[in-house]
Amino acid sequence: MHAYHGRETLFGMGGILFWVGLTAVGVPVLIAVLRFYFAILRDLPNISNIEKYSFSQATVIADKNGEPLYRLFEEHREYIPYEKISPYFVNALVATEDQRFWTNPGVDRKGTLRAAITDVTQGKTI
Repeated sequence: MHAYHGRETLFGMGGILFWVGLTAVGVPVLIAVLRFYFAILRDLPNISNIEKYSFSQATVIADKNGEPLYRLFEEHREYIPYEKISPYFVNALVATEDQRFWTNPGVDRKGTLRAAITDVTQGKTI
């Protein structure tokens, strides 16, 4: 006859509940991380050499003095260094995309949790 000392092993009743709970939480989290990777992260471009990337800009036809006569373009773009962009414009642009961008540590936990709940409850990625 064995005496019960109040301790449970990882394979006793408490251990079984632990593993069931871990599986119930861990498997959906793992699935969510894998879906996030395959749906988003895998297709992101490499930005390590972004300074060398040539963005589509207008072709400028100039006269003999270098004065612009015509601009040919599909999308009218001109390169402006970040330092010359107004901080008001940057903040306005960021505010339209993510109001908590400047205050979160790089990942918006509230937004991520909200998206995960929506994904699970609606069965689709938003």
